[in-house]
Amino acid sequence: MKTLRTPIAPIAAGAIVALGAAPAQAAGLPQLDISTFPTQLFWLTVSFGLLYGLMSRVTLPRVDRLISERDATVASNLEEAERLRREAKIMAAQCEQRIAKARHQAEAMAEATHVDGEERIRVALAAAAARNTAAGRASSANDRTAALSLSATR
Repeated sequence: MKTLRTPIAPIAAGAIVALGAAPAQAAGLPQLDISTFPTQLFWLTVSFGLLYGLMSRVTLPRVDRLISERDATVASNLEEAERLRREAKIMAAQCEQRIAKARHQAEAMAEATHVDGEERIRVALAAAAARNTAAGRASSANDRTAALSLSATR
C-alpha cells in the first residue's frame, strides 16, 4: 500500500479499517475488481432494460405525439398564412381598381368642370359683349338724336 504524505492519510486509513474494509481493497477502484464484474453486468443489464422500457413505452411516444401535434400546427398555420396572403393580394388588387376608377372619375369631373367653366366664361363674355354692343348702339342712337336735335335747333 502506498502511504500518503499528508497528515490526513493515517486518519483515513484508520477509518477504512474501522469500517471493516481491508487496506488492499480501499486503495484500488472497486468497479475494476474482477470479482464484482458479474453483479455489475447484471445491474447494468437491469438498469438498461428498465430505462429502455421506460423510454420506449412512455417518454418517446409522448415526444412523438408532441412533435406530430407541432407539425400539424405549423402546417395549419402555413396554410392559414397562405390563404390570408391570397386574400390580401385580392384586396390590394381591388383597392388598386377602386383607386384607378376614382382617378378616372376625378379626371372626368375636372375635365367637365374645365369645359363647363370655359363654356360659362364664353357665355358670360358673349353676354357682356352683347350688352356692350347694345349699350353702344343705344348710346350711338342717343348721340345721333342729340346731334340731330342740336343741328336742327341751330
